[in-house]
Amino acid sequence: MTVAERSAPIEGDSLPPGARSGDSPAGAADSAPHRFGRPVTQPRLAPARRFLGDHAATLLLGLLAGASVPAAWLGGIYRTGGADTLALLVQGALFNAFLLALFLDLRERAQRRRRSLERLQRELRYFRTWSGEEGMLRKVGLIRDLNALGAVPEDLQQAALPGADLGGAQLQGVPLREADLRGANLQGARLDGADLWGADLAGANLTLATLTGTNLRGCNLRDAVLPKADLAGANLHRADLVNANVEGVELGTARLKRARFAAGREFHESIHPSVDDWIRERLDSRGFYIGAPAESREPGSDRPRRRAGSA
Repeated sequence: MTVAERSAPIEGDSLPPGARSGDSPAGAADSAPHRFGRPVTQPRLAPARRFLGDHAATLLLGLLAGASVPAAWLGGIYRTGGADTLALLVQGALFNAFLLALFLDLRERAQRRRRSLERLQRELRYFRTWSGEEGMLRKVGLIRDLNALGAVPEDLQQAALPGADLGGAQLQGVPLREADLRGANLQGARLDGADLWGADLAGANLTLATLTGTNLRGCNLRDAVLPKADLAGANLHRADLVNANVEGVELGTARLKRARFAAGREFHESIHPSVDDWIRERLDSRGFYIGAPAESREPGSDRPRRRAGSA
């Protein structure tokens, strides 16, 4: 097999330019193969062993500084007159060296974390629109790695993540405009304040997800599963909720104006059974939510504060 044949793209796999090994531009992702955001060849060490390896010098200096006082006392150094000064100087030097090593170690750890975050964010931006299963798995791994470091992705606009397993992911405030999340698992995910304008969430699992203050304007939520999701303060203006399961959904002060809950001429038969009666009563002939009567509205809301699926 020639080099050209080995480097040819896989059929049906839309890969961004330079994404393959040996063709990575400067500042882009590393050329080493990754799985879930980490190099395949990177060894996985036990936490205790990794800690000892990273802090060996600091621990050794701390041990010497701590042992100098009892060793000097038991050896009688402090009782020999002139040797007291030398012992104190040695002890002070060891303690200063320990503090310096600790400071340098903490600074190196902070710099290493910053470099890791920059690399992960760079790779995620680079692979954002990469379609195909390999691209999806790689992006999911990068998101998990960012969450493990206490961070969230900076930008996932138009990201291709169909069928992605992002259960419990931290995506607060993340731009996800026009992202492809069809059939994705977002069970228990944190999406507070995220921007999902025009995103495709058809068939996605959002059970127990938190979407307080999330922008879901024009979002496709057909056949989505949202039991007990928190949508307080979410913007669902013109969102498509046809056949979406909203059982026990906390709508809070969500904006539902022109949100669609049913389609077709016999739209009342196509509404999901979990949709509450107070919503059904406020749908027009095409299944769009038109708001509550003015006398029954809460301040700042277009419908009464009620929980979908309640009696």
